[in-house]
Amino acid sequence: MEVFEAALTKYGIGNWTNIIKHRCLPGKTVAQLYNQTQRLLGQQSLAEFQGLSLNIRAIFARNLTIKGKRKNNCLVNSGNKLTRPKLEKLKIKNQEEFGIAQDVIDSTTIPELTASEMSHVLIQQGEDEDKVTTQTRLQKIQRIRRLQGYLSSFKKQHQILVSGSSIDSKVHDKRKRGASSVGGTKSSSKKKHRTSKP
Repeated sequence: MEVFEAALTKYGIGNWTNIIKHRCLPGKTVAQLYNQTQRLLGQQSLAEFQGLSLNIRAIFARNLTIKGKRKNNCLVNSGNKLTRPKLEKLKIKNQEEFGIAQDVIDSTTIPELTASEMSHVLIQQGEDEDKVTTQTRLQKIQRIRRLQGYLSSFKKQHQILVSGSSIDSKVHDKRKRGASSVGGTKSSSKKKHRTSKP
C-alpha cells in the first residue's frame, strides 16, 4: 500500500501509464490501479484529482466525515455530472487543501524490484497465463471429442433404424408377392379343372 501511495505522490493520481511504465507495481492492470485508488481516497469519482499529487490519507479522512451514498465504502456521486468549469475549480481547491510540495514530490523514492525479482514475477505470470490457456484449450478439445462421440453414436443408431425399417419393408413386400402368387395359381388351377369337364 505504501508503495502505491508513493507512486501516486510521485506521478500523480490517474497517471497510470507512468506508474506501470516505471514498474512500481508489476503485474497490476489500469483497472486494478483505478479501483485501489478509489479505496484509498474513499470515493468513486477521481476526476477532481486527475494528475495531482495530493495527500491521500487526508482526503480519505475528509471523505469519512461526509454523509452520502456509499458503495464498497466509497462515496458515490449522486448529483449531476460535473461541468468542466466546476471540475477545474475543484481541482484548484484540492491542490490548495491537499497538495504536496514539489520538493517532497521530487525527493519521493519508490521501492523497486531487483532485476531477478522482476523477471521471476514476469515469468511466473507468463507461466500462469500459459497454464490457463492450455487448460482452456484442453477443455474445449475434450468437449469437441465428446460431441463427436455423441454424433457418431447417433449416426450409427440412425443407420441401424433406417436399415431395419428397410429390411422390414422388403420382407413385407416379399410376403405380399408370395401371397398374391399363391392365390393366382389356385384360381388358374380351378379354371383349368372346370374346363376339363364335358
